Amino acid sequence: MEKHITPYFGLLPLQAITTKKLDDFYNYKLGMGLSSKTIREFHNLLRNCI
Repeated sequence: MEKHITPYFGLLPLQAITTKKLDDFYNYKLGMGLSSKTIREFHNLLRNCI
């Protein structure tokens, strides 16, 4: 989380993270070469937080 999610979203409150922002984050990470499995893990983690 500290390596990927926090640097991208910064101090943005969880309530302010929209579907569009999540899609942008996932696409950004896919563009960096991360696997779709890793993106799913990010999604599951964020889903449990929100």
